[in-house]
Amino acid sequence: MKMSNTFREMVDQARQSTDYWAAGIALDFATGVDNLMKRKNLSRSELASRIGTSLPYISKVMRGDANFTLETMTRIARAVGATIELRVLDGEAEAFTFSQPTPGSSQKSYFDPNFVPVPMSPANDHTSETPSAATVAA
Repeated sequence: MKMSNTFREMVDQARQSTDYWAAGIALDFATGVDNLMKRKNLSRSELASRIGTSLPYISKVMRGDANFTLETMTRIARAVGATIELRVLDGEAEAFTFSQPTPGSSQKSYFDPNFVPVPMSPANDHTSETPSAATVAA
């Protein structure tokens, strides 16, 4: 199916906006949380209870409609037994990964004064497309 020039131009223009990329990150986060919730048989109302918020707010987050903070993302991730991983890419296949260590792991945290971000190369980047800036990891 061929995309019309007008529609293609609209998509290209949208991709230039910060809002477009922020919405993609929010949806990636919500999808990751939703997958974990399904695996763990955790309801949205239980998640809301765990983080001390309302069911409507959780529904808004899960639709990608909430403009939530890193603190909220962390609270949600921890409530489903996960951590947050953030990757900053420079467009040349180099990245730095910042992630929270899971309990009991030997992984260093960026809160540790001896922490040094590890540059990533294409060899250890397991995606064929541009990766999300936010990933929820169990």
